[in-house]
Order: sequence, then C-alpha cells, then structure tokens
Amino acid sequence: MSFQVTMDRTISDADFDRLIQSNYKRRKFSTKFTEESNDDFANQTKAQIRWMEENTEGRWRMVRWIPLQEEADLMDPVRVKKGYLESTDPLQLEGSPNNEYPIVAASYCYALKHENNMLDDMLPDGLETNAGSWQEDVQSDWIAAGNNGHWKTNCGMLQFGLYSNGLMEDGEKFSLLGLRFCFDPHTKGKVIADTNRISLMPMVEYFQTIGVTHWGQTVKGSLQKKFVQDWFTGTTNVITAEEQKTNNHIQTISGNTRLTHPNNFPYKWAYNWSNNDDNENVMFNPIALACEDQTPDGIGWPNS
Repeated sequence: MSFQVTMDRTISDADFDRLIQSNYKRRKFSTKFTEESNDDFANQTKAQIRWMEENTEGRWRMVRWIPLQEEADLMDPVRVKKGYLESTDPLQLEGSPNNEYPIVAASYCYALKHENNMLDDMLPDGLETNAGSWQEDVQSDWIAAGNNGHWKTNCGMLQFGLYSNGLMEDGEKFSLLGLRFCFDPHTKGKVIADTNRISLMPMVEYFQTIGVTHWGQTVKGSLQKKFVQDWFTGTTNVITAEEQKTNNHIQTISGNTRLTHPNNFPYKWAYNWSNNDDNENVMFNPIALACEDQTPDGIGWPNS
C-alpha cells in the first residue's frame, strides 16, 4: 500500500467526526477535556479547529491511504491514481473533493507568527505552564546553535493530531503511521517508490510558502509523552523493539542517536518536560533538526 500527503485548507465535518473518535479514550489525559462527555469534547474541539482555520495562516496535513491495487491496474508504481489534487490551488498541494482516497491521519500546520494571524503569538493551549522558563530554554539553545533573533519568528506548529481507528491491510495500527514519516524527495501527483515510507515534503513545501523554516508540536499526557520519546529517541516505552525496526523518524547524527550520543544534539527532544509520568504539563517537541541525517539541506531547526 502507499500513502498520499496533501495540504488541505479545511477538514470536512464528516472526516472530523470519523477521526475524532480515536481520541475519545486518550483525551482525558492528552487534552484539557477531562470531565466532558465525548460529544462535548468533539463539539468543543471542532469549534477550536474552525477558529484556527479562520484566524491563522495554516493548512491540514492529510495522510491519505491508497489501498492495495493490482500492479497492472496501477501501471506506474508511483502515480497517484484517483488521488486528485485541487486544480484551483495555486500550490497544487490540496486534495480535490473528487480525491477517492480516505484520510487516515490529519494534523493542522500553521505559522506561530504571520501577518494573517489574528494574534501575534499563536502558542497552543497549555503552554502557559512554566511559559517563561521553557521558552527561555529554547531561546538559549537557539542562540547557542549560532542563530540570531527569536526562535518563534519563523516557527510552525502542528496541532490536533487525528488518526483513524482500526488496522491497515498489513495489520499495522493507523496510529503508528508516524513511524513511516520521512523527508524523501516528492513529486506532486505521485508517491515515493518505497511504500513503507511517507514523505512529509508536501508539508515542508507548504511551510516554506508561509515563511516557516522550523516547526514543532505540543504533547500532553503520560502515554503520549512516552510515545513521542520512543518516536524520536529510539526508547521502547510503548513502541516495541520490533516496531522500532520500521521507525524512520528516530533522530540520528552521523548514525548516532540521542541514547548513545546525547551531547551531539544542539536542541532537546522536548522542552517543558521533566518525566513521562506527568499528565499535566504540556511539553514542546521540536521536529526535524537541520543536523539530522534524514533532513535535506534547508530543512529543520537551523544552524544545528
């Protein structure tokens, strides 16, 4: 199977209503909605999403599942058949309403600071806790890495991580799709040849059009923090050693991970983080460092 990544301006009510269900069990730990009913949680989250769509410069990173097809039917193994792009999109990154491939993962990608944002500083909810200290830590590392100015100036954020319930054709959970993320070269209208990998280059192309050079995400909840630590550092808190064999997203520099060479990395894997047992603090996770083996030139947290 393969996956197509599109950058869409909105998420439909139908797709949101389907994808939000996977968050019902974990939202008591990973969001501020701890006592509300599932319906209240879904309605308030949708309201947040619509507000973000209206008041920030951003788009949805949609991962669309291309079910297994006969090779003779596909003809070109990297051509995205029926995965139509929106012809009116000047960036040619948005999925068309006629796109037949289902969305199995969605994250909203936006610029922290942009002239089209309603507010000057669009930090996500929850980062007010220890707001001064953790931002000062990031800024200190930013300057130490040889940068000028403030780290938030050209920073992007990923929010509202939504994943489909159930299993893919190979038995893998949709929630593990992140293990396949990579920055392999991408051609619009096609997928990369390696079906075990999902190129995030459409997201990078979009970010570059709005001035974003580096980005991150926020994480709340003990289980989610354990997952993200595994995802980026190679630990096995919740991602098994067998599953880690397929993880393309572990940060490495010259083949070395944070577990073996932590001092090689100019930025922490997480800020506003002290331990994985904490369910309250919202941590900030910088994604893709320019010094990583997997990131192409010009991508990631600069001067690293």
